[in-house]
Amino acid sequence: MAEVSIRLAQTTADFEAARVLSNEWAHAHIEEFPEHSEIILKVFEPAAYKRTVDNLHIIHARPQGAILLAELDGDAVGCVMYHETGADTAEIKRLFVNTKGRGHRLGQRLLTAMLAQMKQDGYSRVIFGSASILTHARVLYERVGFTDMPHPDDFPKEMRHFVYFMERAL
Repeated sequence: MAEVSIRLAQTTADFEAARVLSNEWAHAHIEEFPEHSEIILKVFEPAAYKRTVDNLHIIHARPQGAILLAELDGDAVGCVMYHETGADTAEIKRLFVNTKGRGHRLGQRLLTAMLAQMKQDGYSRVIFGSASILTHARVLYERVGFTDMPHPDDFPKEMRHFVYFMERAL
């Protein structure tokens, strides 16, 4: 039986694993949905996304945020991260489990562990935005109590059909 663990990223090696997984996450979107590659590349504009990935350890620094890693037999196969968006609100970013880690309910385990960490960190609300083509992700979020919320006022109108937003109390 495979050994599974979920833990906070803390070391340089952990943050590098999160970077690798974040890049896999972006590439997986293009591979799985080539018909949407134009809009995906707009969202993941390469230079801007590289800057984001290079700075994950800063963007999601403790205690206002965190990066959680899922490991399978000692290998990082999944991640999720969050950062503060308001005094009591955190935003989920990049929930992903690679092909090696699938089939072990790691997405749900990561999400559950992250919600517990957010609550421990003092947040009372969590939000996120996701692509409407990621129907499997929506099912997971609904299963743990997320509900639809309106798009932020400043969200581009031309992207509203492609992205939905959800929220949940902690």
